[in-house]
Order: sequence, then structure tokens, then C-alpha cells
Amino acid sequence: MQKKVFQLLSLPTIMLLFIVCSKLDQYTGVGSEVVEEADPKLVNFEKNFFAYATDTLVAEECFSLPGTPTPRFGHHYGKLAAGSKDGIDVYGYTEFILTYEFAVKFDTADVLDSIVFVYDTIGDTALARNDAIADSAGFGLFRCYGEDKYNMQAGVGAAAADIGMLKVISADDPRYAGRLVDSVLSDSIFDLCLAYNDCFSDAEGSGNEKKVYCDTTLNRSIFIALFNTDDSLAWFKFAPAMVLHTHHVENVNDTDTIITRTDSLRGISGIVARETDYLISSLAPHPVSTWLSQRTAVFKLDLASLWDTVASTGFNEMLSAAVVFDGMKLTTDNNDTTPAVFYFLSDELITDGNELDDRIDTINKYYSPVITVKSPDSDTLVLPVDYHLQHYLTSKPQFFYLYLRITSDDVYGKQEILWYKPRFKAVLTTIK
Repeated sequence: MQKKVFQLLSLPTIMLLFIVCSKLDQYTGVGSEVVEEADPKLVNFEKNFFAYATDTLVAEECFSLPGTPTPRFGHHYGKLAAGSKDGIDVYGYTEFILTYEFAVKFDTADVLDSIVFVYDTIGDTALARNDAIADSAGFGLFRCYGEDKYNMQAGVGAAAADIGMLKVISADDPRYAGRLVDSVLSDSIFDLCLAYNDCFSDAEGSGNEKKVYCDTTLNRSIFIALFNTDDSLAWFKFAPAMVLHTHHVENVNDTDTIITRTDSLRGISGIVARETDYLISSLAPHPVSTWLSQRTAVFKLDLASLWDTVASTGFNEMLSAAVVFDGMKLTTDNNDTTPAVFYFLSDELITDGNELDDRIDTINKYYSPVITVKSPDSDTLVLPVDYHLQHYLTSKPQFFYLYLRITSDDVYGKQEILWYKPRFKAVLTTIK
């Protein structure tokens, strides 16, 4: 009779009560509010639910990634910065993708006078840079190629062609600009514009079909890297523009007249932030998450006792589970910010940054486990992990790795968390 009565309270209803009332109860008695809210006449909680909690720490090991120098961490797309701060070297890169709308403006009658890269005004001083930057700041431009944008090092010098330096345009125009001094590169960029026009003229089909053909046939990407040789970190508001200055001769009233023109193409930017070897060796043994370098904290959790409990009690379904942190140390340049932390559990140790990014992207497609650290003095932080553990109810691996990465969006300064060792809690049930 008891089982039939229990069906009056569905599992989704129990889960809703659980989520609304407790969110894992923050500290103790995981799921206790479910017991308080549900009618005890309808549910036998002693027979259908079991609250599992570890009074001791479950973290067997803790450390952070990367453990060795690697270009596979510290990638931020849509931002632009250059310089160094707190042992992290940062350089920006911009990809300019040639389009039909830009290339069609030029023809063989045009003569290229110069190519200038224009970088918009540096952002708010309090957040965007840690030192005053002189008008002649040491911003150097370098050519890079495709995947090389992830592998360049500060002060590359002989490793890449130095193609220009940035300076403030004028007292009335605080933007930074640098003329491309590499004539070979300048000519190749302009020739690519003319080649696109030739491709479009020779291609068959409609206008859109011609664009698609030329877009896929030509190598239309030009990558430019930006370094700051001064001991400072500068952030830029927008991706830069590549400006082409040209002229051609027209016959105006039987007189040859030089007509000048300026056309610009906006790029797509990103940054690579790389820790110094010394900083890597200092931080790797500790569970530290850092936004700028994408340092990722890792805890190796021993859940053998959880599976032993499942086997010995018969409560072999998981209603909810959480990893609980009783405090952490948050360091930030701006106390008004609230770091967003992405986390996930896996039975695999993933040390490669690209593989870690792929795993995070895959998880984000189905479920976005992001938690907000509300203040530097947070007493506790609860990370629901039942979604992750549901995949392992059959295999029941002993060890899991918990990955913690700061993924805040609007950040222009330091965000770093030193995590304390966590506890683990779960509510088990016999109900499928």
C-alpha cells in the first residue's frame, strides 16, 4: 500500500520542492526542507530517502592547471590588451578578414600610399591599466600566422617581423596608431584586395555565389599581434581598424587630378595571457583559479564511501548532490565584481587546455554549471553536482576530478580564488 500512496507525490514535485526550499541546505541536513514541506502521511522518508554527508574532507589531492608552461591556457576572445601584470604576460592579436564589400573599393588604377592600424582609446584607468602609459608607449606590432597567434612570446624580436609601433595620434585624438613599415606585407595586403576583385569577376553564378566561392578559395585572413614592452597592462575598448590610404589619377576638366581615398576594415581581436615560469611553479601545487591566465583549480575527490553506501543500503538513485566549500580566499582589483565560476566533475584528469576548453564547450551546450561568488568573505559555496554524477551511477568510479574556472565576462583586472578543501553531500533514494 505504501508504494501506491507514494506515487501521489511525483519525483519532479519532490525535486521542485527540494530546489525551491533548500538548494542543498547550504550547510547541513541536505534535503531536510523536503521532509518538512511534504506530507509525512504520503511519503515514508526513512524507507525512500537517505541523506549522505561526509563530515571529513573528500579531497585526496588539490592542485591547479597548467602545471608546466603551455600556450593552451589564457585565451580570451573579443578582448584586446597588451602588457604584463602580476607575473602574467599578455599580448593581443587581431584577425582582419578581407570581405567583398571592402575589396570592391579598389582596382588596378589605385596606388597604395600606406596602411595604418588604429587602436581605440584605452579604457577606464582604474580598471584597464595598472600604470600610467606615456604617449610613446612601447606598443609593438608583429605579423603572426593562424595558430601561431597562440604561441607568440613577449619580446619575440627576431622570432617575428617587427612591422610597426603605436603612438598617440595627437593631443586632440587620444587613439593609438601605427603605420605598417613592412612594404612587402603592405603590398601583399593590397594585392589580396585586387585578387579578390579578379576572383569575383571571373567566378560564375549570382553575386552571392561569387562571394561564397571567393571567400572559400582565397586566404583572406591577416593576423597582427600587439605587444607592450613597458611594464604595464593596457586594455583597449575595441578591436582595431586597418586603414588603407590610396590615390588614383582622374581626368577632371581635361586636367589630371589626384584623388585620395581612405578605407578601413575592422578586425576581430583576442588576447593570450601566459604566466611566467616562476608563477606557474608557484601556483601549480595549489587549488587556484585565475581569470586572466585561465588557471583552473582541480580537486581529486574520493567518493568510494558514497558508492559503498549505495551498495549497502539499497538507495541506488541520486536525487541531489553537492560539493560544499566552507570558505575561500578571493583576490580582486575591484571589490564590486562578483566572479562567475564554471565547474564540472569528470572521472578523467584533463591537463591539456584545448581539451579542457572542448569539454567545457560541450557541457555548456546541455547544461551551464556556473556559480557566482558573491563576496570575498563568502562563508560557504555550494556546487550542485547531481547532473554530473548521474552519468556514473552504473560505473561508480572511486575518483572524480572537480574543475573550477573563473569565466566572468566584463573583467579588466585581477580575479583570483584560492579554494579551501570541500565536503560532499547527497540525497539518495529508492525511487526511479
